[in-house]
Amino acid sequence: FARYALLAAVVFAALVPVAHAQDRLIVGGTAPAAEAGAIGHFGDNLGARGQWGKSNLYRESVDVPLIVAGPDVPQGTCATPVSLLDLSVTILDSLGVDPVRSLPEADGRSVFDIARAPDDAERLVFSEYHAVGSNTAAYMLRNGRWKYHHYVRHEPELFDLANDPEETTNLAREQRYADVIQAMRAELSRRCNPEAIDAQAKVDQAALIERLGGIEAVMNMGRAVSGGTPPPETKRP
Repeated sequence: FARYALLAAVVFAALVPVAHAQDRLIVGGTAPAAEAGAIGHFGDNLGARGQWGKSNLYRESVDVPLIVAGPDVPQGTCATPVSLLDLSVTILDSLGVDPVRSLPEADGRSVFDIARAPDDAERLVFSEYHAVGSNTAAYMLRNGRWKYHHYVRHEPELFDLANDPEETTNLAREQRYADVIQAMRAELSRRCNPEAIDAQAKVDQAALIERLGGIEAVMNMGRAVSGGTPPPETKRP
């Protein structure tokens, strides 16, 4: 399967003190008071599962590199999972702003703190998708070896990444994994109301389409944009 492909790099840098920002960042290295990071924006199926794109929660789409550097950040690979929910906390923390006071609703942790701490492969991470290519809200929870996908209008999926890293066997219907499914659903419900968020997303999308002139107008906009890599044997007009 294609992995870590078609990566668009999103770079963030937080420098302390800010007054000397231009003097503190050293590209390709670290300065005494500099913290920097780069994260891949997304992966791409590139034919995996017969799909061409990235509008899903499978690993070839959501598993992307994250590179950080800064004071006391050790060299090497960190096995603790992180998600985009950690970035807002990371940026505030790097600027010397207390995330707990400034963003109390944030559900994340500074990736620099994570990189300095012992590995925690069991750390639970959350993601959700409501956009292009999806007719249903999609939610993902990963907890150690288990990766759970919840869909509002489709059957759930459960994968054992220890024995099935490519996510080819859905275990959600097997009774012996009922406890894992129950625990994942409970955690998802603790974080959000999947049905309510899905309904709100559809209302927002319908309003946006109306503001842009209707479905046909939006479709024509899409045709005018080059987009990503086309599937093999497909030529753009």
